[in-house]
Amino acid sequence: MTLSQAALAADEDHPFYILGPDVDHVGWTPGLTPTAIEAEIEDVSTMRKGYFEIPGVSRPFDYTYDRLDDLYNALGLRIGTAYTMLFQGLSGGPWDQFGGAGDFDLMGSWTLVGKDTENTGRVIFDLEERFKIGERTPNSLGSQIATLVATANTFNDRGLALRDLHWEQRLWDGQFRFMFGRADSTAYFGSTWMQSANNSFVNRMFAANPTVAAPGHGPAAGISFKPNDQDFYITAGAANAFSSTTRVNIDSLVDEWTFFSYGELGWTPKFEGLGEGRYTFSGWHAGERESLGQPADWGVTAIADQQFNDVVEAFARWGYAGKADLGIRNYIQGGVGFRLGLAGREANDTVGAAFSWAFPSNSELRQEKVCETFYRLQLTRFSQFSVGAQAIFDPSDAPGTDVVGAFWGRLRIYF
Repeated sequence: MTLSQAALAADEDHPFYILGPDVDHVGWTPGLTPTAIEAEIEDVSTMRKGYFEIPGVSRPFDYTYDRLDDLYNALGLRIGTAYTMLFQGLSGGPWDQFGGAGDFDLMGSWTLVGKDTENTGRVIFDLEERFKIGERTPNSLGSQIATLVATANTFNDRGLALRDLHWEQRLWDGQFRFMFGRADSTAYFGSTWMQSANNSFVNRMFAANPTVAAPGHGPAAGISFKPNDQDFYITAGAANAFSSTTRVNIDSLVDEWTFFSYGELGWTPKFEGLGEGRYTFSGWHAGERESLGQPADWGVTAIADQQFNDVVEAFARWGYAGKADLGIRNYIQGGVGFRLGLAGREANDTVGAAFSWAFPSNSELRQEKVCETFYRLQLTRFSQFSVGAQAIFDPSDAPGTDVVGAFWGRLRIYF
């Protein structure tokens, strides 16, 4: 049976969001975020039922899926690609109110040790190109309406970057795991299962953890321990706090070095009559970066993720930052996702709704509230189209504005 046939045959029993019960078998920690490369590869490698077959296109994509599966079976190499475009417009603002951006990823996971065992050793790598479409990017629009965070996470004009190049190893039948190399620390702690601007909410309040003052991709290491047949795990790691995703010069990082460290304690139960859950408490600390004008800081986050059945999943999160250099002292949020199809048809569509209430570090600014909802339509087995809307109440640094709307559309093609 080919990969495409197997994926579709198993689709009826597959949870609507890939990072539910499969998360323990994807990366080196059960605290993995949906935007971690291992999770992204798993996501784009999973074929889903779509509404349309495109003559002359769908069959070549199915063929590519199967050949990539042959490559993994022969060499242990899993390759994934994804191209995502996001367009967003605001209902108000003093300058340009529309923005567009694209994102292309070439991702890989190469199992060089222990393939088909619990004690795998893998190289993880990713190249990403971000570019603007038009005059402005969606990521830049939030500054025009004086919001605490961007109305669209990540969709900027950063250019080409080597994001990840690191080694992941499992030992003792997968109970002990570690990684080292070039990576992003925020990919391994403090996230919800719906934290991805690529296929879920796009506002940074939900698509990132806005009270974590983490560096970009750079030298990093981490360990995770998850006893067999147990529902808990412990993860800890550290990185160079001066890291930048667009910089790979090791010499300059040697001259500028202080630690960004983190730890997470998680519980991953499966309740009778429900589905998988993940409940975590994490903390982080960043050393002083005097040359960047950033003081030492710390913070904590508590998260609850829970699947209720094959259709419904919900999350709640609270975050706090000590010095709040990012502008937010603390916030609380919650959201829900539903798997469904149009007109009752079985499909891999997803609807999401979330609400966040943020308290700025400057007490003279207003408490900002954000509501966001989206519908993700599974067009074909290899493409998705999403539409979404945000209502931003009391933009924090815009006392003359009560509410601003942000409306967006997103196209994602992957294999």
